[in-house]
Amino acid sequence: MSRPVRARRLTDDEGQLLLRLIRRRGRADAIRYRRGLIILASSSGTPVLAIARLIAADPDTVRDVIHAFNAHGLSVLEPHWGAGRPPRITDQDEAFVVEIARRRPGKLGLPFTHWIGASASSRTTSAAATAAPTRHRCRTGSCGSAGNGCG
Repeated sequence: MSRPVRARRLTDDEGQLLLRLIRRRGRADAIRYRRGLIILASSSGTPVLAIARLIAADPDTVRDVIHAFNAHGLSVLEPHWGAGRPPRITDQDEAFVVEIARRRPGKLGLPFTHWIGASASSRTTSAAATAAPTRHRCRTGSCGSAGNGCG
């Protein structure tokens, strides 16, 4: 059986920073607060399962935070978000939509004075502009769903 996971011994500066973070809960974001609590509790000898129950987290998550702290220090407190989903609209599509939107509908020979979602999407035929039906089209039933929410 392997040894229980514990955070390494904290330096005085690390301990003070973590205590400040924990005491100012309203000012710190939830991720930093929870990770700081995990590190502080682990360095004081609290077992992983008790920490997991305390913060309502999975024990594996607690272990991951402790291992990351032992390897990288307090930089583990900061969330490192991924890049996210790639955009579905290209730069060309965006430029085309902006070009149309900057023109008055009357100058394009249309019978209205202001753009709304349905009229704008009917003028922009690119795939990105018509990817999702607008709310206006759903209410009027012009998206093929007879006005019942467009799925």
